[in-house]
Amino acid sequence: MEKEETKGATVCVTGASGFFASWLVRRLLLAGYQVKGTVRDPDDEKKVAHLWKLEGAIERLRLVKA
Repeated sequence: MEKEETKGATVCVTGASGFFASWLVRRLLLAGYQVKGTVRDPDDEKKVAHLWKLEGAIERLRLVKA
């Protein structure tokens, strides 16, 4: 997952605020990927706050409405 040619590549994670998906988002961010996550309501701070706290989220995470 940390191959040089995949660094900076974009990966889409559906249901990004869920338990397993948020773990995957974390791993992808740590590996240097750009992550586009789909969530029901990207403006619902209560549901997505944990994602914005992940290392690299501010720089490489984009949440979109599913």
